[in-house]
Order: sequence, then structure tokens, then C-alpha cells
Amino acid sequence: MSLKSKVSSVIFWSVISAAFIGPGTLTTAITAGSEKGLLFLWPLFFSVLGCIAIQEAVSRATINSGLSLGEAVSKKFDTKGRISIYAMAFCIFLGCGAYEAGNILGAVAGVELILGSADYSSIIILGLGLAIAILFQKAGLKKITAVLSLFVFVMGLVFISIAIYAVPNNAPASQLPLDFFSESSLWITLGLIGTTIVPYNLFLGSGVSKGQTVYSMRFGLITSILIGGIISGAILISGTLLKGAVSFPAMAQIISEKTFLNGAVFMGLGLFAAGFTSSVTAPLAAVITFRSIFSAENKKFNWVWQSILVAALFFAFTGIKPIPVILLAQALNALFLPVVLILLIVLINDEEISTKKNTLISNVLVFIFSFAISTLGIIGLYKTGLSLFTDLKPGTQVVWIAAGISALLHLLLGIYVFRKQ
Repeated sequence: MSLKSKVSSVIFWSVISAAFIGPGTLTTAITAGSEKGLLFLWPLFFSVLGCIAIQEAVSRATINSGLSLGEAVSKKFDTKGRISIYAMAFCIFLGCGAYEAGNILGAVAGVELILGSADYSSIIILGLGLAIAILFQKAGLKKITAVLSLFVFVMGLVFISIAIYAVPNNAPASQLPLDFFSESSLWITLGLIGTTIVPYNLFLGSGVSKGQTVYSMRFGLITSILIGGIISGAILISGTLLKGAVSFPAMAQIISEKTFLNGAVFMGLGLFAAGFTSSVTAPLAAVITFRSIFSAENKKFNWVWQSILVAALFFAFTGIKPIPVILLAQALNALFLPVVLILLIVLINDEEISTKKNTLISNVLVFIFSFAISTLGIIGLYKTGLSLFTDLKPGTQVVWIAAGISALLHLLLGIYVFRKQ
């Protein structure tokens, strides 16, 4: 594989890192760095490894079988699972749509930081909407990924520059175990993992895998995710500069005070790059998911990205917060990702889907991360349900109950896979 091919592969697969680093990731990582310092590099490291293991398994299965994740599910369950297939498409659509407004508003906030004024918000929102629409209407997948890779590069440059000047707030080693399992630390950990391993990225990665070789896919995918992990780590380290309430303007001011950098410009560029890339990948993932699940051409689902973009622009222009929709999307995604991972384990070990047997190492890794993410899914459902009816926060005992349920589920799944082989 030539150097040019390697670079092209990394650029192509930058769509994955572009997808998981958005305004939500910025907020979560900065909060983690601000409140707990470098301690939270560990769950971030775990998240990046999980993202690599799961995305690699999905993409390799697609290349070996010639079927994307959605097509494999359709083939496996055929008409018997048609309702579940429709539910899967609905979850992806709702999840992408609910967060698209946040992505656009994040990009707008970045431009406003640079300009130092919010007077041009409407013009910026309209301009972003037009830019996204033109990309989808005129550019192919390769051109879109090239644009995204450029913004990921800018974002990486910005936050790595800030991180170099950041003063790490290391906690004493004796406090790390206790601090890690405290309730406040627990929810930040869940947030970091949840913003790195994104449900629709599985369909996005699977959908763009077709036509790739396994070696090229592995090099581009792993390198891209590692770059995304480094950027996320730099954002977290940058957050150690901030003490007090977390906000983007506050972060920009701290950067200016404690470094030689122009905080408004650097924070604004990073925020804009994060918001723009995520606002492109969210509708792209929805389109690819619908195309794979329903085995149709991309152009037949233009309405998917158009409706997501229109809804997001509506919320951005009106300032209406789509909180109920986002809460519903969080609940559905918390349930949806573990289901997809369990389906993935079944599919990558199904000889009817792929003639090449999944490796033992891949199975072990996917099982480990599936167990962890399923536990998080159960906790997420409980947390979301509780927030709808009460202001109470769930205690840490919920984690152990969720882990027990997830362990039992994966034990049964392991027995099923072992018997099939």
C-alpha cells in the first residue's frame, strides 16, 4: 500500500472521527477536564479502543460479506423482522435529527466567538444550511470526506495548540480510585463514552466500507479514530485550564488569559469545525442507513437529509429547544446501540451472512465493549426515564444492577454463538 493510498484512506475514513467530535463532545470533554483533570483520559482511552474494535468488526464484516449492516439485518430476519427493521431506521432518523440543531448551533456559536457578536446569527445559520445542502446535492462521498478531513485537521490543530499551553490538574494517585467511582465522576465517564461510540456511526462505517480492502480499511479507520481520540484528549486537557461554570465564552477567555493564543479565535475555530463536521455526518449517516436497510439507491432518500436539515434549521432560527425530542432520542439510542451490538455479534458469526469466520480476538473485544456499552445503555434508559418524572439522581447501585443484567445477557449470547460454531 503506497503512501498516497494510505493518506487517501485516512482522509476517506475521517468521516468517522468527524462524526463523533461535535459540540456535545466539546462540552463533555471540557467539563471532564475542568472538574477532574487528566483522570478522565482513561475512560476516553477506553472509548477510543471500543470505537476501533466495534467499527473494525462492522466494516470487515461488510467487506467480507458484501452486505452492509442494514442489508445483513434485512437478510437475516427477512419479512419476520420487518417491524424491527423499521424501528431501527426510525431510531437512526430521530437520533440524527434531534442532535442536528445542536450541531448547527455549535458551529454558529463558533463563528460568533470569532466575530465577537451575535448580531449575524440568522445569516450564519442560513449560510451553514446552504453549505450543507450544496455538499449533499453536488458533492459525492469522496468530496464530502475530503471536506470533513480538512475541518478535522483544523480542529486538531486548534485544540492540540491549546493543550500544549494547558496546565494539567493531576489528582494525587491515592485519590484516583475513590474519585473515579464517585457519582459525579460516573456520569462524566458515561458521557465521554457515549459521545465517542455513536450508534449511527456503525451504519455510517458499514455503508462506506463497500469497495474497500480489509487492509486499507483497517489502516484508514484505525488511524482516523486514533486522530479523533487525540483531538478529544486535547480538548479534555484544554478543559483543565477552566475552573467554574463551563461555557464556550468562558473557555475562550481562559485561553486568552493563560496562553499566548487568541482565545476567541482559537475556541471559535475549533467549535465551528466540530459543529460543521457533525452537522454534515449526521444526515449523511441517516441517508446511508436508510439506503442499506431498504436496499435502495442513495438518491431515493434525499428526503431524509432534507427533512433533518429543515427541522434543524427551524429549531436554530426559532430558538426553540427540542428538549422532549432529544430526551426521546437519548432513550431510544440508549436502547438501540446495545441491540445493534448484539445483532452485530450474531451477524459476524453467522456463516450465512459471511463465509469468513470472525476471529477469536475480534469476538472477545466486541463482547467486552458490548457488555460495557449495554450496561451504559441500561443506565442511560434509567437516567432518562428518571429525569422525565423526578429531579432525583440515580445512585451508583444502578450501575451494579445494570452490569448484572448485561452480564447475564452476554453469557446467553456467548452460549448461542459458541453453539452456532
